[in-house]
Amino acid sequence: MVSSYKKSGVLLYIQPFMLTPVLAARNNIYLLEEAEKTRCVVLIGKMYLSLAICNEVMDTVYLIHHYQTGTKSITRSDLQAILTQAEVVKASSVLVGMDSYKSVLIPYSLYQPEFKEDYFNFLEDRYPDEEISEHTIASSLVELYTIKNATRVALTGLLNEPKIISASAALLKHYPASLMTGKEHQFFIAVKDDLVIISLYQQATLQLHQQYPLSQEMDVVYHICNIVDLKSLPTDQIAIQIHGEHATVNRIHDLLKQHFDQVRYCNRIREIHYPDSLYTHPTHYFYNLFALFSCA
Repeated sequence: MVSSYKKSGVLLYIQPFMLTPVLAARNNIYLLEEAEKTRCVVLIGKMYLSLAICNEVMDTVYLIHHYQTGTKSITRSDLQAILTQAEVVKASSVLVGMDSYKSVLIPYSLYQPEFKEDYFNFLEDRYPDEEISEHTIASSLVELYTIKNATRVALTGLLNEPKIISASAALLKHYPASLMTGKEHQFFIAVKDDLVIISLYQQATLQLHQQYPLSQEMDVVYHICNIVDLKSLPTDQIAIQIHGEHATVNRIHDLLKQHFDQVRYCNRIREIHYPDSLYTHPTHYFYNLFALFSCA
């Protein structure tokens, strides 16, 4: 999208600053060009944005772009430049997963929609510019989370009727399929820019799903060890899986290996066909992005 203004009688055109993807992978270019209908999935965090263009049944990925802004937050200009690219505009539908710093989980059987503000405000502080949204996770849980009104307005203005959901809801929907056999207590760790999301399962039952601030790698080791201690979990019955594109993921993995025997990276979701060039990157990349496919 191009903006313009007049200066001294001369019409000037300004192209929004375009972030360059730090990682890009695509299938044969003709697959995307010849596809009659495509869908787009976008994952947005504080300082990153990932997007995938796939076929209509969402089992083949044509294109993946991952953007990082460094130390600044994603701006409306960034969204405008990225989300008005031809591949995104062409898509017949767009699903957007948002990282939310505030969320509340409620058992579906106990949830009453008319009380959602009471549920949320009891546990989280909410600012006037934050809107409470809800997402049902596999008919067992309801997640309440916030999105800033300005962000929602920006997305709906740039995209054609996007479906906006919580990024962590997609993780909770997909984690059960990634549980390992033989371990009673299993942790999943999603590493983001400045936070980690830790989920704990006993067998296939979710016991904990919590966000923690991330300032250094040892923070994650502390949080995991603290949970293990508080819940008196036997260390020989613990498995840990970790994923994320952040540079600290490998270091966190190695630190956890010093304390726990069963630590590994999340594997790719097997039901999806990926661009060949993606296989040169670690298996845990874009786990959250592709988990969104199950929510489309």
